[in-house]
Amino acid sequence: MIGNFAFYGCTYLTEINFNAINMKDLNSDSCAFSYAGQNGEGIKITFGDKVKKIPAYLFCPRYYEADYYAKITSVTIGESVTSIGEYAFYYCTAITEINFNAINANDLSDSNCVFAYSGQSGKGIKVTFGDKVTKIPAYLFYPYSSSSYTPKITNVAIGESVTSIGEYAFFCSTEITSVTIGESVASIGEYAFYGCDSLTDINVSKENANYKSTDGNLYTKDGKELVQYAIGKKDTQFVIPDSVTSIGDCAFLGCTGLTSITIPDSITSIGRRAFENCASLTSVTFENTSGWYRTSSSTATSGTSIDATNAQTNAKNLRIYYCYNYWKRNP
Repeated sequence: MIGNFAFYGCTYLTEINFNAINMKDLNSDSCAFSYAGQNGEGIKITFGDKVKKIPAYLFCPRYYEADYYAKITSVTIGESVTSIGEYAFYYCTAITEINFNAINANDLSDSNCVFAYSGQSGKGIKVTFGDKVTKIPAYLFYPYSSSSYTPKITNVAIGESVTSIGEYAFFCSTEITSVTIGESVASIGEYAFYGCDSLTDINVSKENANYKSTDGNLYTKDGKELVQYAIGKKDTQFVIPDSVTSIGDCAFLGCTGLTSITIPDSITSIGRRAFENCASLTSVTFENTSGWYRTSSSTATSGTSIDATNAQTNAKNLRIYYCYNYWKRNP
């Protein structure tokens, strides 16, 4: 156990090697490292390979206030970590790199706030997932109640052993410009990259059997589903390739740059919330306007008929009125 105020005011601290295997959680009054490292170049912290748990509130500042922050610049998380406690790195605004090596860490929730505010005072955080990591936990960088809490992540490299990216993992990480997805990724959770407003390039290993990247956008390997449009692109118009037969759930969610989209005759299915919050989208043109219907079920074969002849009306319906429905067309 680390006592309250144990390293409070250790302003010249530069390095922490944390090897406690399964330490008890701290609390919001612990203030164990408040002010630590503030008079130096920052603190490099390494969690050893036998550490199973990163305690809650470990580096949370006194009163949750920025002035009391611990000046941590680098975080390396060891292979054995399975649990990261809530508020563990809250307000660690000086972080510039996170080396995440936990092989199979548990999913988090929307209230954990593990990295809220991290990196906000610097140029941004480079996140690297090690080559043995098999999953990126859900809600890992979730910002809690608003995007102002978002950790300032600018670059993400996903290791070759990662098979799944959890839901909301990079939710509202507004500074991410590029993501590299390794060869083993087989599933990407809902909203994993929602709100990544600067994301312009999604790169996928050519060896990946499940996904591919074309022009920086994410597709299934066979090119039949558009999984994720890189919503930070500056293009105002987009013509979906005619190899695509379906648009995935949330594929364009929150894209504010596009004003016009053309949906080819090949497409027979549009997922829920695919175009929600696409604030600038005023025109969606269907090359084939017949046979469209909307439904609340992903497996339905019939539903409420849709008149898809008017591009402006289509945009409003997809953005607002019927965005929570699945849109389908019988080929």
